[in-house]
Amino acid sequence: MPIVATDSHTLLSPAECEWGSWICVGTRIRKLVFLTLRVFTRSPKPAAFPRLPQMPAQPPAHPTRREILKAGGVGLLTFTLGGSLVKLSPAQAQAAGVPLAALTQEEANTLAALGERLVPGSREAGVVPFVDYQLAASPADCMLMIQYLGVDPPFTPFYREGLAALDAAAQARHKLPFAKLKDAPAEALIDALAEGKIEGWAGPPPPFFYFVVRNDACDVTYGTEKGFAALGVPYAAHIMPPSEWGEPS
Repeated sequence: MPIVATDSHTLLSPAECEWGSWICVGTRIRKLVFLTLRVFTRSPKPAAFPRLPQMPAQPPAHPTRREILKAGGVGLLTFTLGGSLVKLSPAQAQAAGVPLAALTQEEANTLAALGERLVPGSREAGVVPFVDYQLAASPADCMLMIQYLGVDPPFTPFYREGLAALDAAAQARHKLPFAKLKDAPAEALIDALAEGKIEGWAGPPPPFFYFVVRNDACDVTYGTEKGFAALGVPYAAHIMPPSEWGEPS
């Protein structure tokens, strides 16, 4: 049976990929399941419950993410580019250079470099705009893996502290930011990150940070029907998402 190599740290058979997909690239599927359970387990409102008079709602100064997505349709994420709202995939947002909303440019550079080494192709697939977009959204709408791992929102500090700690470790070892490391020192530092063996680490637990970012990179690279096809894995979602990225309609 052929072996699928997703990066230098993981070798998976197609069967293992099919199982692992529920872990690595199933964030949006899990979110849909949670939303569905919430709908079907909500108690019906008593018919005799008195209605309170509704005050006229004041329009928000800026539309919410849910309202933007509802107005813009499904299938793509909605970004601000050149002062206008445009619908783009994370890969298109990466190519277009969509401005960052939550991360700094230095943090984005580190995230892109780490994501690319963990899951080759994730930089071009748009791991930075994908993560940045989710961090800028309401925690209730966040599609990142971290939402399901017992970390309290907001989630930006988790990424900010982890990326800063990784850069600090690169500077301590090689006098360079992580994004500028060559292959050998970068891979050695990633190994130490996964094993939790970085002296002076001041961020989230290193293996946990590694796990979260690797899942983000997997999600954006392989978390769609096309991504499953690229791995040769059957796309067997329990609930078929309404769009490529599972945005609410």
